[in-house]
Amino acid sequence: MRYAIISDLHANWQAWNAVTLDAESIGIDAFICLGDIVGYGPSPVDTLSSVTDYVQHFVAGNHDAAVAGALDPGCFNTEAQHSVSWTCAQLDGDRLRFLENLPLVLQGSYFRCVHANAAQPQLFDYIFDAEQANTSWNRIHDQVLFIGHTHLPEIFVMGSSGTPHQLPPQDFQIEKGKRYIVNVGSVGLPRDGDRRASYCIFDEESGSIWFRRIPFDLSAYFALFRQENAPVQNPGFLEPLRPEYQNGTIAPRMDFNPPATDSSNLQAREVLSIKDGDTVPHRKAFKWKVAAVLCAVVAVSLATWIFSASSKESQGLYIPSEYNHQSRTFSVPDVGDYLALETPAKESVAEDSPFKLWSVQMDKPEKQLVSGRFDSANKKTEDDPQDVMRMKSEDMGRMLLLSPVFTAPAGTRLQIKGSFKQRAWKEGFIKLVLFKKLPDETRVTVMDTTPSGLSSSDHWCFTSQTMREAFREKYNVQVAILGKFTGDVLVRRLRLRRREQL
Repeated sequence: MRYAIISDLHANWQAWNAVTLDAESIGIDAFICLGDIVGYGPSPVDTLSSVTDYVQHFVAGNHDAAVAGALDPGCFNTEAQHSVSWTCAQLDGDRLRFLENLPLVLQGSYFRCVHANAAQPQLFDYIFDAEQANTSWNRIHDQVLFIGHTHLPEIFVMGSSGTPHQLPPQDFQIEKGKRYIVNVGSVGLPRDGDRRASYCIFDEESGSIWFRRIPFDLSAYFALFRQENAPVQNPGFLEPLRPEYQNGTIAPRMDFNPPATDSSNLQAREVLSIKDGDTVPHRKAFKWKVAAVLCAVVAVSLATWIFSASSKESQGLYIPSEYNHQSRTFSVPDVGDYLALETPAKESVAEDSPFKLWSVQMDKPEKQLVSGRFDSANKKTEDDPQDVMRMKSEDMGRMLLLSPVFTAPAGTRLQIKGSFKQRAWKEGFIKLVLFKKLPDETRVTVMDTTPSGLSSSDHWCFTSQTMREAFREKYNVQVAILGKFTGDVLVRRLRLRRREQL
């Protein structure tokens, strides 16, 4: 697995957006967030909404815990306390419960993730020097520990001599016999004198770690402080790092004093294992309105492909009449509702087994299959066959699954998302697509997204994409799974959500 490991976003949507684009361009399998999603920044709602769409694994930060009421705000300085109160007032009950239920520790194969010092994660103590690094190493046995909290990207390494060394951020490969603590820095509030967002890429298989620095729109970020009347008007990362911080003679002044004893409400939280898959706590409990459309989908056209609903463009594709439901039009629900993909009624797509409300097109129906069951005996396997769709193509050929038509009013902003897993993959592509229909019935791609790592991973690969700008007029829209491949792919948890306007 290749992870993007992020920390300390601090409600900076502009920085987070820049990081997601960078990580997607590199090609990652999953995000791990080390906490402090909120606090200080002007965009707690937008940032938290987006992060929960993209990130598969979380741990709690001290600001998250304080906003959720699980940590005494008295541990913070006055400015930070005001930020905690303001942020709490911006978030609804579901978002606060999400923060409240975040775990403190994530356990990987040979690595561990916490927000701060791993010795007592619930105290959120800092690691600024080798002595403090030792307190974590003495309590855990993992080869690699990923942390955030200080907003200072750096590395601590200890070899066979037992002497820890503190190093500046640099790309490296994990070596046998050495242990590492990697501070990934801060996405939203860097404090090392570099205004760019900081995060790490971690390739679990090769043991390679890369530090990334990504510029973001500072002007838009500060404009939001004025618009939202956020309590903090001068984030510290605008100030150059003082020389004494750079040479390590003193630790930077921080906004948080770790409690001497555990008086928080963070007692004995479960250590979650990354190998168990998506570790987002109670993601389904988010009633954050996932507005919807039937959901859908994977697939990819090359970005230039434009599909038409006319029979002329469909020529050469097998389109059973039972599957043409495009004459029915539905309204896009209010923000917060969603509809789930309905699987086929039979083992394979055929004249006597309608694929409910969807149109199916296949180049080579004799060698292609769309099914709601991948176990012919309908056994209960690790994947519930009622929730999983199978797309199989024995020969290179195009497959297109189109949802019903939904009417999206002006001002609508949509998101598409889903998870994919290959059972066998040779070549080709598959994407999740959102189309809009023009008055002449031409379908135009609004956005698409590809499940990264699908061809090389045996894990579920999550993908998501959100419209940057809302529709300026009413459109009919459809979601689609579009692919041209040789292989066998499972699809689940498909959603088309209606999001708040930016």
